[in-house]
Parts: sequence; C-alpha cells; structure tokens
Amino acid sequence: MNDIKDCNLIVDEVLSLLNSEAFQSLRSYYDDTTIFNVMGVERSENRHSSFLRWLFSTNSSHGLGDKPLRLFLRLIATQKWGRQIFKEELFDKVMAGTYHLELLESVETEKYIGNIKNSSKNKKDRIDLWMVAGFSYEVDGEPQYHAFPIVIENKIYAREGVEQTKRYYNAMIDYCAAKGSDYSPIGVLLTPDTATIASCDQFTCITYQQLLTYVLEPVAMMSMSPDDKTNLNAFIRNLGRPAGGATRGFSILAISNYERKLTNSLYEEHQQLFNQALVAVYPGNIVKGILGKDVYKLIDDSFGEDSSKLLNEVWNGSDDIFKSVIYQHFTDKKKELGKLFKGSNRDTSKFKVYDANHKEIFPNKRLSKSMAACAIFKAYLTHRPTTTLEELQSAFPCKEINAYYFENYYNDLFYKYEESCCNENGDIALSFTADKRKGVQSLAKWDFFLKDDCLLDIDNGKEKAMCVKWWRKDDFDRLVGHIEKNGFDKFITIEECL
Repeated sequence: MNDIKDCNLIVDEVLSLLNSEAFQSLRSYYDDTTIFNVMGVERSENRHSSFLRWLFSTNSSHGLGDKPLRLFLRLIATQKWGRQIFKEELFDKVMAGTYHLELLESVETEKYIGNIKNSSKNKKDRIDLWMVAGFSYEVDGEPQYHAFPIVIENKIYAREGVEQTKRYYNAMIDYCAAKGSDYSPIGVLLTPDTATIASCDQFTCITYQQLLTYVLEPVAMMSMSPDDKTNLNAFIRNLGRPAGGATRGFSILAISNYERKLTNSLYEEHQQLFNQALVAVYPGNIVKGILGKDVYKLIDDSFGEDSSKLLNEVWNGSDDIFKSVIYQHFTDKKKELGKLFKGSNRDTSKFKVYDANHKEIFPNKRLSKSMAACAIFKAYLTHRPTTTLEELQSAFPCKEINAYYFENYYNDLFYKYEESCCNENGDIALSFTADKRKGVQSLAKWDFFLKDDCLLDIDNGKEKAMCVKWWRKDDFDRLVGHIEKNGFDKFITIEECL
C-alpha cells in the first residue's frame, strides 16, 4: 500500500512537471530540428570550424561585416595574454572598438602549416582556423598599424596533439619574422571547458561558453537576414543540445541565457523529482557521490519498483531535458555526469534470458545488454552441450554480429579460457587481436567475462570459453536478430523487462 501511495505522489509531481510552461518551452527548444542534428554532426569539430569561418569572414552573407570578428577580438583581449598581445596602446582600442579592421588573408579552415612555415614536414599539421587581421588606429594623432596572424585550434572531444600548439605558434613566429616588426601572433585554443590547457602557454584558452556569451549571443541580437539568423540560432541551439554516445562522454558545450533560465526554473520547482529520477535511472556510487549519501539513501528508500519504473519511463521520454537540467544544476560534478550520461551507461537492467526448459540463466536478475548476451550463449550451450569452440564461433560469427569488436579488435566473440594463461595480476595476455590492432597483445580482463559464472562450458564441459562483454545497442540488436533468423529462439527466450 505504501508503494502505491508513494507512486501516486510521484504521478502527481510528474504531471505537474510535464505540464509546466518551462518544461514545454524547453521541449520545444530541443525538438527544433537543425542542420547539425539532421546530419549527425552536433560535435563535429570540422563543422564547427566551418561555421566560425562563415561568422568571422567580413564578406559573409550575414552582412554584419567585421562586427562578429571584433567581438571575438575583444574577448581575446580580456583573457590572460590580452594586454601582452595587443600592448597597452591597442588594448584600450580593441576593448572600445576604436580602430579600423581588415582581413589581410581570408579566414581559412584546414590550413596546411607548411604554407606558412616551409620547414614543416608533417602533412597532418592543419590549422583549424587561420586568418590575418590588420589594425589601423591613431595614437596622439599619429597613424599606427599592426597585423596579427590568428590561429584558432578547435577541440571538442579530441585532445591537442603532441605539442601541437607549440608547432603552430612557432610557425606564426616565423611568419611574422618574414613579414616584419609590425606583425605579432595570436593563438587561441577553443575548448568545451576550462580544464583543457594548451601545451604552448602563449595560446589563449577560450571556452565555448565564453564564445556563446560574449560573441554569439550579442551577434544574435543584430539585424541580419532571416535565413542567416536561423543559421546562427541553429548553431547556438546545437551548443546547448545534449549530445553523447557509447564511446563519447555526454556533453553540453555551452548554454544560452534562455536555456539557463528554463533549466534553473525546472530544477527549483521540481528538485525532488529530478533527484528521484536520477537515483532510479542511474543507481550506484556515482549518483551517491553527486547527491550525498544521506540524500541518496533517503530517496532510495522512499519509492518502490512501480515508482522506479515510472521514473525510468518518464526519463526515457524526455532524456535530453532531464540530463540538461541535472547537468546544469550540479555544475561542480560535470565530469562525473559526463561519464554517467554517456550512451553505454543506460539500459543496465532490461532483460531476462531463459533456456529451452524456461529456466532463467541468471535467476532473479534483470540483465544489461552485456550480461544478456552472455546468458544467451549459456542458453545455447545448455541446449547443445557438445558444441566445440570452433562450432560456437561459427554459430555466432563476430563479423556478422558485433561490429565494435570485429572492426577494431577481435575476429571472434569467443576464445578458449585457460587459467594457466593468467599472469600474476589475473590478466590474460591475448595475441589474437585483429584488424586495426593486429599483432598487438591485449588483456582479456578489459573485453571478456572472466568470472566463473560467466564462463561458457563447451565440449560437454571439457573446456571453458570466454565471451566478449561490450555490446552496443546496434550490436545487441543484431545478436537478437541473428537468434531469430537461425531459429535459436526455439530454445532461447529473451524477455525485455521494462
């Protein structure tokens, strides 16, 4: 009865949340389709660089001339090396905008460093954004001139290559030396957060949030054509749209003032429900550390299975909103939340697997995709106990089922397990890696189930095999399809628990 009562209370709170004006506004904001999510390039560094080239080019279709670039230069001036870059006499003018600006070299993407430093032999050294800006101004009535080659290295997921910014800065130094004393370099590392630091300490580090706050949002208030306004707003929406994948951490690059007001409002009005949903969907030590042990325990003890199922379903229906609200509220826990929210951390308890006698392979447990795959193989062997390792590999070919492993690491889903192969740390060194890592030994503990209850009995129990444990959604779906296609579902039953 208490669970029913608690569930009814949560139902009322869920109804209040879903019908709120702030929730509906944020839902509409995230549902608005942009070219970035249509093309699946929400976090593509190349696409972002191309957009910035359009924005900073003074002859672009936006018709704003040098106004966006001036805002960006002002932002650079406010950073660590701002006064040193522009010197005192030009710094004030950059801040005030009292100078004439012209692009001496057009904004380019993927600029080969060899074109500005002939000694470079690294064909991969390509600058994300390159331009040369000339400044004309007056000091005490006397005309002055100075030019700046500007390099913007754009990093979203990838980290800087070995001393990459140092090489770029040295190339700019050489470029300036060849041009004359009135040329000085500007290096910018554009990143998602303040934790990323350039190897070259002369590079200015600017975050996407700073870019949004001090450049993009002011530009969005300027007059431009409807189409260009749409393009700019699409980019701004893209920065705040939650993104993540199985192999990438969850990320929000920057959030607009509009989004911040909505997410803050939602959490303030429905704090308990958001915390309850977080515990229901991601139970474990990470969330316990985010909320605190006492709060976590209080929430965990406060609702039963019916409430948990409801919260999971509501979260699934508005995954991006729940993630965004929590991510923006717990600002000091973004690293933990980024890992927690990445694609592979969802759906951890969804399946049950039964053999031909409808005996549950792992009794009284709701299984993740990985454990469900292991259970499927065990159910297969329960029905066909004489199966050898080679026959098992043939029955479930890695090439047709698990693209993650076959394209990157292994040729097969199963390998022979021998305890004697373990080293002193319990690791099994494998030499049968395939494709991209062919010939490179790996450790089985990263990719295979090694616990006794997960090992597979083959050849009537004479030997044991180990199976891979990483299953992305598409790969797991292929496994289920393979079972149905080959008639294995006559003696293997997979039950989805949601």
